[in-house]
Amino acid sequence: MGSEPPMTLATREAWEVPALKPITTGAGWLKRESRQKERGVRSVISRQFLTMMSPQIIKAIKQAALEDDRAAWGVMEEAARQWLVRRKSK
Repeated sequence: MGSEPPMTLATREAWEVPALKPITTGAGWLKRESRQKERGVRSVISRQFLTMMSPQIIKAIKQAALEDDRAAWGVMEEAARQWLVRRKSK
């Protein structure tokens, strides 16, 4: 094994996929995966909505979502719903 030359695009067959090393440093991906399972999947069909905000606001929203163990989109959806209710009651 140790004497074999490294596999390159020129030496491997088209169907061969080079082996990837598993990520062994840190457990951030594991925490992220378990957090996603806790949050669950949205039960209603949703669509993406692109908007512009200052970087400071985006950072604050993401930090608040992390502190509350929520998804940032959930924080934003809650804020939008509250704003629409206040707007309607004017």
